[in-house]
Amino acid sequence: MLREGFEVDDAFLALKLEAAKGNIFGGWKFKTWMKFANKLDRQNAGEAMVRSLATKYGDVGLAKMLRHINYGKTAGISKKLQRDQFDFWFKEGMGPRYVLRTLFKAEEEKEIGKLGRKILGEYRDYLNKNHPDWSKTIY
Repeated sequence: MLREGFEVDDAFLALKLEAAKGNIFGGWKFKTWMKFANKLDRQNAGEAMVRSLATKYGDVGLAKMLRHINYGKTAGISKKLQRDQFDFWFKEGMGPRYVLRTLFKAEEEKEIGKLGRKILGEYRDYLNKNHPDWSKTIY
């Protein structure tokens, strides 16, 4: 795929990952796709994968998928991609309120259910741990 000039999205389609059923993160095709993304651009592979997956499943859809598979054999992949998604959200200036209102399309956390609140809580934990001054720079 590298020789053919494929980008991360192209490889996703070539591997027919969009047609995969169930937990796509545990299959050999997904692992092949991750290896491809890392070979293509090791520095930015996580962001490229998150952008590609978010385009296909939506930011909230991807966040929920990652929470659902955060156990067993796919826990490592889930945690890595969740961190990549949180890195991307921070880099794009998306704070928890922005994520709540724009991505979840809700005014209050009680509207997004237990899973949504779990995701927002983990994002806040990520921000507090990795960017302690986040509340001064993002909304």
